[in-house]
Amino acid sequence: MNDKLLFDGCLLLCDVDGTLIYDGIIPPRNIEKINDFIQQGGMVSLATGRSAAAAEMIISRLGAVSPSVVSNGGVIFDFQSKKPLKSWNLSEESHAFAKMILDTHPEFGIEIHLPDQVYLLNKSEEVLLHEEYECFTAKDIDWDSVNCMDWNKVLFALNCEQEVDVIQKLSQPYWTEETIFVQTKAPFGVREHFYFEQVPAGISKGTAAKELCKILSVPKGCCFAIGDYYNDLEMIKSADVSATTSEAPDDIKLQTDYVTGSMRNGAVADFIDYLKKCRKGCNE
Repeated sequence: MNDKLLFDGCLLLCDVDGTLIYDGIIPPRNIEKINDFIQQGGMVSLATGRSAAAAEMIISRLGAVSPSVVSNGGVIFDFQSKKPLKSWNLSEESHAFAKMILDTHPEFGIEIHLPDQVYLLNKSEEVLLHEEYECFTAKDIDWDSVNCMDWNKVLFALNCEQEVDVIQKLSQPYWTEETIFVQTKAPFGVREHFYFEQVPAGISKGTAAKELCKILSVPKGCCFAIGDYYNDLEMIKSADVSATTSEAPDDIKLQTDYVTGSMRNGAVADFIDYLKKCRKGCNE
């Protein structure tokens, strides 16, 4: 195989927070190796819990990013055309959980995610920190206005890890065939920040990654994925070759083919170096 086409037709799916970036910084090695991957024929897509609006800052730094998985699998978004290629919605009945939290827990920030817009249903210090960190601004909205819209995801911004347990227990009666909940977090500032997200049942980064591979005509054996947390697990399992960071939980590490060095030093770059050795080894 020609070295310049080492990754011809291959797709690399990168989680963002805690994998591609840390504390809002993309290590220079990651940018360098991603550009190298693309130059050698590969495609790079984000696979993130962020909304499309919150991923724009990452896109501006990376450049030629292929259509990507956003909203934890709720949307496949094309940043070139600024349009969703596919999206999955929460049922209107499942909106009831957000209304219950709004009425009973005013300390929890609430964001409502649509394919190309985020609305702020309940303001809190944590939700404002979340928006500042991800470099986007959500529009304030009231319940009656937002309830009639099609939602892809709801994000609840929590003040501490203990509140994750609280909202988990509250969510149990609302798990249905149509809606599920996932925990996410992002390390920035001086601590980790905790979130609880409601998404359509059967939808994950993994299901969206499979759909994206169809859209991009990725050949069998050519889908690679790297992530660091439980919302990445289905994507990691569905990839042909997968990796996680040295900071990831041990049970995530057990599910991957490769564990990189620290995210701070360029975990995605480490993975691309590993993939390069694998591809060259297979074609020698």
